[in-house]
Formats: sequence, C-alpha cells, structure tokens
Amino acid sequence: MRLEMRDTSVQAHGCTEILDCPWQPGIASRGHLDRGRCRFCRFPRFVLVKRELFRKEKKHGLQKEWYADGIVKSEELYRDGVRVGSSKFYRENGALCGEAIFSNGSGIVQIFDGHGVLTKEEVFVDNLRNGQRMEVSDIDGSRSVNWYKRGVLVGGSYVYDHEGRLNLFGRFDEAGRLSGPFITLEADGSLVKARWFVHGREVTEEEYATATKNDSSLFPYFADKSRYRESVDQSSVSLVEKYRRMQPVRIPLEKGKDGNWIER
Repeated sequence: MRLEMRDTSVQAHGCTEILDCPWQPGIASRGHLDRGRCRFCRFPRFVLVKRELFRKEKKHGLQKEWYADGIVKSEELYRDGVRVGSSKFYRENGALCGEAIFSNGSGIVQIFDGHGVLTKEEVFVDNLRNGQRMEVSDIDGSRSVNWYKRGVLVGGSYVYDHEGRLNLFGRFDEAGRLSGPFITLEADGSLVKARWFVHGREVTEEEYATATKNDSSLFPYFADKSRYRESVDQSSVSLVEKYRRMQPVRIPLEKGKDGNWIER
C-alpha cells in the first residue's frame, strides 16, 4: 500500500510525502485502506519512504527516500529544480553504495551492489539523461546498455546475459519510439524471435522490408537474420567487456588519495 500526500502553500512552496505499508509494499491504491489500515495485512500505520521538497513548483532542497525500516535509501540535493552537489545512495544496511557529484544538473551516477560490483552508471546533462547508460538486473544479472539524447532513449539498445553474451537488441528513433528490428537470441547466438517496428508501430516483416525502401532513418532490412547480430554496434560490446573487467570496490564506498573508489 502506497499513499501520496502533498501540502502546497499559495506560494507553491510545499512537500510531497510517499507513505508505504511495510508488509504490502507497492500496492498503490487508496481503495486498499480501511479506517487507516491496510486491508491486506491490517497494519495499523504507514512508514515514510519518500519526501520531495518544492519551491515555486520546482524541486528545491534535500530530497530523500527511505527503506521500509527507516534506513535512508537516497539523498539528492536540488536548487530551483536543478540537481546540484552530492547525491548519495545507500544499501538496506545503511552502507554507502553510490554517489554522484552534480554541477548545474550535470553529473555521472554510479551505484554498486553489496559486493562492490558496479550495477548502474548513467550520465546526466542539464538534469536529463544524456549519453550512455548501463544497468545490471538484480533478478538475473543481465546487463543493459543504451544511449540517451536530451532525456530520450535513442539508437541501439542491448541486453547481455551475466556471461556477456548478447541476448536482446532493438533500436529507437529520435522520438524514443521502437523503430527497427527487435531481436531475441539464445545464448549460442541463434535466433529466438524477431519483431519489427516502424516509429513505434509494430508491423509485419514484409511491411518492415517495404518501409526501409522509403524511410532512410530505418535500420536496413536483412532477410538473413544472422546479419543483425553481426551488425551490433561494437561500442556496446566494448562497454560490456569494460564493465565485466572492472574490479569490485569496497563497500561502504571510500575514496583513496587519488580520488578513485578503493578496490575491495
């Protein structure tokens, strides 16, 4: 159960608070309340899990998130809607596991798991994702690599399994819509499934082949599907290898005299 409470003055200064039920997290519906209790577990109270502060309808001040047991999850500083200074991220045990230094909305976020392995890295410019982004799934260990342009997902988007083998790839147009082949592969590289998109609309293979003749922005059509695997942007392959070779760092995070994270 999750509730949002916002208190805003006439000057548009205010605060948004998100409350959660520790026993049934993520059930976002006021209809699950019964006299202030969660209907599922009858838990008599809610805990604060997120607080956003505003000034003139823009984020301003220290924005915070908590785990259900009250441990701080993240702290991000804003000034008049722009991220500035240090953003910090913590694990469930309170250990510092991520940090970013922002200047006028620009910075690089890095977050590590409990073993010191980098699991997320993303670049922001002017408060928007802009550049490469990498994230490791906490479910199966797969690693996604993609690119953003002014907050919009564009170009090739790739998913590699935990051993670095390409598992899935697709392409996005300048508006952030799926546009091109969307391919799923087995671990040995053989094709599982191919889907086709033209600027956000799913089409048949034949329709896609025809569309590529009239729309130069679309990725070329290959009747031989193995050619798509061969056409994967090698920069994504290099990035995945770079991340896989990175040495784990010490958790809680700690920087050495050279300014880099101390390795484990």
